[in-house]
Amino acid sequence: MKFLDKEVFTDVTAGEQYEADLVVQVRFREQKTFFLVHIENQSYPQADFGRRMFRYFARLFEKYALPVYPIVVFSYDAPRTPQKNIYRMEFPDKNVLEFNYGLVQLNQLNWRDFLQQENPVASALMLN
Repeated sequence: MKFLDKEVFTDVTAGEQYEADLVVQVRFREQKTFFLVHIENQSYPQADFGRRMFRYFARLFEKYALPVYPIVVFSYDAPRTPQKNIYRMEFPDKNVLEFNYGLVQLNQLNWRDFLQQENPVASALMLN
C-alpha cells in the first residue's frame, strides 16, 4: 500500500481547484497488479457531486493508468435522505455513461449497529 500525494485538479471552465482527499495505491490480493482507492469526504451537500467524482476518477485514471475504486463518505447532518452514488450521461436513445461509486452516508447509519465492534472507526461512527 502506498499513499499518493494530494491530487489537485483545476476546473478550467470555472477556474476552481479541487483536491482529492485520499488516494492510495494498493495491490490486488495475492497478485502483482495494482489499483487506486480514492476516498472523498464530503462534509456539505453539493449539487452535481457525482460529476465531480467522475472528474476525479477520469483524471486519476488518465494520470496513473490504473483501475480506480472511488468511495465517498457523506459526513453532513442534513439532508438525511439517501444520497445518490451514480453519475449518468445519457441521451433519449442512448446511455453514454453510467459511473458508480461506493457510498457511506453517516447520517443514514445507526450508531447502535457499531456498539459491539472492536474497530476504532466504529467508535467514531457512533458519534454520528
